[in-house]
Amino acid sequence: NEQFMAIDNANGTDIPFTPALSFAVECESAEEIEFLYDQLKEDGQVLMALAPMYPVSEKFAWVADQFGINWQLNLSIG
Repeated sequence: NEQFMAIDNANGTDIPFTPALSFAVECESAEEIEFLYDQLKEDGQVLMALAPMYPVSEKFAWVADQFGINWQLNLSIG
């Protein structure tokens, strides 16, 4: 159970999405991270392709989905 809070920008100032805010997802298997990566990159943008990031991650990716929301996907080593 995760709780998230977001605030819209009702004051009329245009502040766009940036990669400074990402949802971080800790995956439990190679199959899970590959599935999420494939789904999120569809009509989106790959910021870091799915690849090992030693010594931290067995696999890691950073993707902006079709709505401009940033996702960091991680499969830890071990």
